[in-house]
Amino acid sequence: MAAQGDPFALEILDDPYDAYAQWRSIAPLYKVPHLDVHLVLSHCAVMEAIARVDDFSNNLTAFFMIDDAGRQIMVAAGRDGGTDVLATADDPFHLVHRRALNRPFSEKRMVEVEHDLRSMVGELIDAQVASGTIEWVHGVSNILPIRAVAMLLGLPDSDSAQLKFWSDEGIEVLSGFADGARMVQCMGHIDEFVRYLGGHMDAALERARAGAAPTCVIDTVARAEIDGDYDRHTSLGLLVQLVGAGSDSTTGLTGSCALALATHPDVQGTLRAEPSLIPAFVEEVLRLETPFRGHFRHVMRPCRLGDVDLRADDRILLMWSAANRDPAVFDDPDELRLDRPTAKNHLGFGWGIHHCIGAPLARLEARLAVEELLARTTTIELDRNAAPPSWVPSLFLRRLDSLSLAVVPA
Repeated sequence: MAAQGDPFALEILDDPYDAYAQWRSIAPLYKVPHLDVHLVLSHCAVMEAIARVDDFSNNLTAFFMIDDAGRQIMVAAGRDGGTDVLATADDPFHLVHRRALNRPFSEKRMVEVEHDLRSMVGELIDAQVASGTIEWVHGVSNILPIRAVAMLLGLPDSDSAQLKFWSDEGIEVLSGFADGARMVQCMGHIDEFVRYLGGHMDAALERARAGAAPTCVIDTVARAEIDGDYDRHTSLGLLVQLVGAGSDSTTGLTGSCALALATHPDVQGTLRAEPSLIPAFVEEVLRLETPFRGHFRHVMRPCRLGDVDLRADDRILLMWSAANRDPAVFDDPDELRLDRPTAKNHLGFGWGIHHCIGAPLARLEARLAVEELLARTTTIELDRNAAPPSWVPSLFLRRLDSLSLAVVPA
């Protein structure tokens, strides 16, 4: 039986999991009907593709957009002569890019910044909770992650709103729903962003050459550039990725955590009684509502995956969000369970050498957001007097566009 349906239709993107389950039950790979790309849906096939680095490159060589006729098309990504960086780089480049960033995003560093991040999220919730309603996305989850990233990178907190705008413009390029005019507009804003980061890099290079010890990520990147590990293309590309991925993925995660609390009163009650289960709750939300639906791989040579013959230069999408609900790995895959024995097998942050470098930061922000929201309320539910939750239209990102909560302040 052949699978049918457009996985990129908005009605499926808003709630894709039944479609993923149907297609995965037929075959681990699903050919998108109108595009030359396969979705990799099963946990086993995704893990196999991750391991076969000689067959499947991480380089970003294509993206989706809307053509003049209003149809979704896949176009080749322009190459500017530089190598891909970090999340889209292959080894040996990826290993070099990642090495300098391991310490600034380590668990130890998260312990150092936890107090400041807790204060941030507490202030954001306090600004709304007394009214009995919280617009969570615009009041909390859009703001906390970008401020956290700015703090770690060494960018001014006062620039956070502008950084969020630039970050969203970058994500829009990958959304699959921008037409040609919108793509040109977004690329212009990304150029502004790169120039802004270049100014901060120049200042960091001056500090490094004067012998100052690194105090933030930009200082660390500047030192790596001086040592010859990075060129300027790499330095700026890394910073763009860190701001974009660090902001938008964690915005998605913290939003989904709040939605899960509001729609699972039994789980909410359990977490209030046993706060030690909050990390397990965050892991389940990562599995159920993976912030990035999937990532591209570029097929390097003719090969076979999941009984599908692939040609050189084909593209596949590793669908973390589908693999994370594969019943072959997760019992009752659509249920939120705090006692799940296979919780750590999820692919919410990818896997292997490309496991998200910012995962400790995202987990910390999500945990603190849940802890502080529960501490400041006795009840959390959806605000029935407001519009229902809505999702950002994107082929890559799973992120709420709005979420109105009704709360009883503690």
